[in-house]
Amino acid sequence: MASFHQNLTVDQLLNDPMTLAVMRADRIDPAAFRAMLAGQAKRLREAEAAAYALPAGRLFLPAPSPLDSIRAF
Repeated sequence: MASFHQNLTVDQLLNDPMTLAVMRADRIDPAAFRAMLAGQAKRLREAEAAAYALPAGRLFLPAPSPLDSIRAF
């Protein structure tokens, strides 16, 4: 029997009824959790940009990183 598994995006996961039920049981506020994730994504983007900034103000653009999947926040 063949099965198909699709990876969820963070947005899909946070809108999933089962995830929301677990968050409710653990007393986690979904809006606060989203805000925390968005803040962390922003900090990671800024840190990554700073790591590749060149002294002359130019920006070196590397190949896509694993962080690209969270850049939607």
